[in-house]
This record gives sequence, C-alpha cells and structure tokens, in this order.
Amino acid sequence: VENQLSTSKVSEFCSFRYGLAVLLHFVNVGILAQGVCVSLTLVTMVNRTDTSGVPNASAVKNLDA
Repeated sequence: VENQLSTSKVSEFCSFRYGLAVLLHFVNVGILAQGVCVSLTLVTMVNRTDTSGVPNASAVKNLDA
C-alpha cells in the first residue's frame, strides 16, 4: 500500500492544454491585428499619393530632341 504512486490530478484550469489554447488564441489575435494594420496602412498610402495636381517635371522637357 505504501509503494503505490499517488495519482494526483492536475486541476482543469491549470492544465497544459488549456494554457496552450489561451496562448495560441492570443497569438492568432495578434496576427489578425497585424493584418488589419497592414491593410489600413496600404489604403492610407494609396490615398495620399494622388499626384493629379503636381506637374511632372520630366514631361516639361523633351529629352529626345
């Protein structure tokens, strides 16, 4: 009876599986947030590169003549 190993069960809240699931959830949220930031950054960069009012300096001179 004394040689038997005690089978202590780890509590469900602190198990490795749930800890890994929470960690991976936060990793996925971070990756999704980075994707959203990149999408917004690209839209902002494209909207600010409107050069319709700026004359092109290279088109003023004809370099082939």
